[in-house]
Amino acid sequence: MISQHDFNTRWWGQPVGISTEPSLLTRSPDILGQLVEPFSWVEVRCPLDQLPSGWLGPENGFQFVDVQLSYRAPLHNLAPLSRSTSIVPASESGLGDLADLAPFTAERYSKLPGITPELLALRYKKWAEDLVAEHPDWCATVLHEDRTAGYVFGSPDGTSAHFVLAASSTRATTPGLVIYLAAAQFFASKGARQMQSALSSTNVGALNAHMPLRCRFLQATGVWIRMSPPAAQGRPN
Repeated sequence: MISQHDFNTRWWGQPVGISTEPSLLTRSPDILGQLVEPFSWVEVRCPLDQLPSGWLGPENGFQFVDVQLSYRAPLHNLAPLSRSTSIVPASESGLGDLADLAPFTAERYSKLPGITPELLALRYKKWAEDLVAEHPDWCATVLHEDRTAGYVFGSPDGTSAHFVLAASSTRATTPGLVIYLAAAQFFASKGARQMQSALSSTNVGALNAHMPLRCRFLQATGVWIRMSPPAAQGRPN
């Protein structure tokens, strides 16, 4: 019912749980306490259309933190990139200093007690490093006018590309739309027919930037987090 989230556990420095079981949100506090006890905190993800009618939210310690909107976007008939934009795969030259990733401002983990901007940035740096190590051909730097605009990180999924992560450079002066359009062109060049991902509903800038990509939104998934009592949480690294 609750599995250990290995990546978040490594990042946080204490066991972190994850589940897609909506019944956890309505369990009595006594029963729930036994299930979440091994973890510093537990994240539950559930499609909003699976929640019970007339239910206004958990009363057992889970806190609502986000809605993730999953989508698919076709990768045919894409508008060409401007001549000033280019894409350099990580497999050719690496991505350089991944500490250059701009802060992620629309982020559910920013609500965790004890979080700091440095700790949040570390999560994405570690995630990006893992993606580059696993799929260097599907990760790239986006250059605009010979300056780093940002980075895209993906992975193959059959005839689709899973668009896992995008980030602007801390030194970028170009709009985020450039990065998303570059990602679409990059994945298409790898033979992908479509790309798929999910966006936080709070990330209005990214949602607007996706409009030219002809996205078809598929599902809204709610995300809740429950922290263990302070004595059991441990402290993040």
